[in-house]
Amino acid sequence: MQTPEEPETTSVAGGQAASENVGSGPFVYRREDYVGAFRHLLIFAVDSCVLFFLLFPLAMIAIPFTDLHPLLIIVLPWLILCWVYLAVLKPSRFRSIGYWIADARIITIYGKPPSPWRMTMRLMWAAMYLVPYFTVSIFTDLVWTTMNVERQMLRDLVAETRLIRNRAKPIGVGKVSRCLFTGLGITVLYARVRPKRIDGE
Repeated sequence: MQTPEEPETTSVAGGQAASENVGSGPFVYRREDYVGAFRHLLIFAVDSCVLFFLLFPLAMIAIPFTDLHPLLIIVLPWLILCWVYLAVLKPSRFRSIGYWIADARIITIYGKPPSPWRMTMRLMWAAMYLVPYFTVSIFTDLVWTTMNVERQMLRDLVAETRLIRNRAKPIGVGKVSRCLFTGLGITVLYARVRPKRIDGE
């Protein structure tokens, strides 16, 4: 697995003071403000349990209609529920249960809540975990969070989203560079935020 080299050290200082003077992004946060591997795994586990728990009421409602196709009465409603929960609720101010427990929120690299369309792209990447013989699984994605400065999964790097602590504040404005990641038989182009001075120097 090839990993990008460490980015230059940001010259932004003053933490809170700097966060009050940053521009419109893309934003840089302290490394500890990005959600690490453990919280990523916690979010994945909690939200997966929530969705599977919600499958049971759907199944109970569908019992009187067992003569109909199960795709229409169970699978399709559950997929719609998954999309609403993972692509609409997660980036909203309400967040998901997993985000609440992990004290996390999701933003774009420009500090805005991602749109449902962007979250759908991110969700499609996660859905590929279920594809047999696909080279990226949830576990390799978790390993990747320990190997990049922003502690993000590949799906967030590709979707240009970032998982951060709920109360995290940016320490400066960065610049976006496109990087190629090659490993485990795949090549991914993603947006990397490199730190730079707030005044643009």
